[in-house]
Amino acid sequence: MTVIHEIRTLLMVASIGLILAALVLLALSIRWKRRNRGGGTWAERALVNGLRHRLHEVAPPDLRRQAARTVRRRETTTDPGLGRAVHLTARMWRLHAEDPYHHAALALLLAGTSLNLVHIGLGPTDPLALSLAGAPGLVLAPCLLLIRRLRLSRTETALEQHAPFTHPEDETPWEPTDTSPPPRER
Repeated sequence: MTVIHEIRTLLMVASIGLILAALVLLALSIRWKRRNRGGGTWAERALVNGLRHRLHEVAPPDLRRQAARTVRRRETTTDPGLGRAVHLTARMWRLHAEDPYHHAALALLLAGTSLNLVHIGLGPTDPLALSLAGAPGLVLAPCLLLIRRLRLSRTETALEQHAPFTHPEDETPWEPTDTSPPPRER
């Protein structure tokens, strides 16, 4: 066996291992959502969509963009309308970043796929450019974990700073104002 063949074998085994670990983490993510939020049910989707609908009701697009910018930059506002939009945006973002397994699973899936590209690129007939295409994925995979931590800290800061701007209506489940039929459960 040549050295390239041994390297390709190791890359393939590592790639399969990372992808299998990602599948395990995705299963743990589903389990976490079921235990902590009623997982994947209409109630969970209604919570996230309710926050989104409430945000669309109270803030026009310019104010929503400004609220997202305020959360990202960890700024504080004194405007009550913007403060409420910031609080709703932070609550919505926190719901997306709370799951401890989801981002890790995506990072492992990206790393496994990138290793597979490097493996394919080292083949005798495949262009070496595929190996180079896998390299950015290997660099970006750990960044997904840092992005989650950064988003959680930013949303917690925004929620603390803008707690006085919450409206009692924001704590109740969102109800549609029109007479459209309720969504079907699957």
